[in-house]
Amino acid sequence: MSAIARDAGAPATTFGALFSAVMLPMFLAAVDQTLLAAATPRIARDLGGLADTSWIAVGYLLAATIVAPVYGRLGDRYGRRNVLFGALAMFVLGSLACGLAPTMHTLIAARVLQGLGGGGLMVLCQALIGELVSPAERPKYQGYFAAVFTVSSVGGPVIGGVVANHGDWRWRSS
Repeated sequence: MSAIARDAGAPATTFGALFSAVMLPMFLAAVDQTLLAAATPRIARDLGGLADTSWIAVGYLLAATIVAPVYGRLGDRYGRRNVLFGALAMFVLGSLACGLAPTMHTLIAARVLQGLGGGGLMVLCQALIGELVSPAERPKYQGYFAAVFTVSSVGGPVIGGVVANHGDWRWRSS
């Protein structure tokens, strides 16, 4: 849906569903950046490799940062929606691999795979917001984007900490 279609009177429920569908992948990527932070000591105990635990976060963030401009270009060339689905698939595969990781190095590699997908989720969701709303409405919706990002970034460690104390860290990655 383009800004033109929105201005032409698209039903509010349709727009709300589309906007929510765009925000959900971004929420997942943002929460995943910080989710394992509180569980790092438990992960180190379960998998060993205490010296490598910083790479759990760094691997994800580094991969996401490196691929962000690439996803922007791919979205321009092949369509943001199509590329978003590819990024989401990569993110989900990385998440499943994290949950199944038998060693610290496997977990770090899976986090890099997650980051390769997560970087696309962040960039493409922002670009899709630009397509969904008119230029006059963009600041408002980018504000919603920022609010969701902030809540998910703060909520990630809280959720991770609760689960680390009362459950298995592996479910959070998969």
